[in-house]
Amino acid sequence: MSLYSIILIFCVIISAIFVARSISLQNNTIKYIAIFWFVVSSIMLYGMIFQSSRGFLYCFKRDSG
Repeated sequence: MSLYSIILIFCVIISAIFVARSISLQNNTIKYIAIFWFVVSSIMLYGMIFQSSRGFLYCFKRDSG
């Protein structure tokens, strides 16, 4: 397991906890930011697991132009 994957897994776990905590808050902005970050980090983790990280980054660069 590379350091990048370990950091990404921690990001997913932390953001999941943050989403769970922010659901009870009244501030919708914080809630949306937490959910957005959780979705983004989950997609990145999914892409990293099912493809090589080099191939995933190459697809990312190709899509962005």
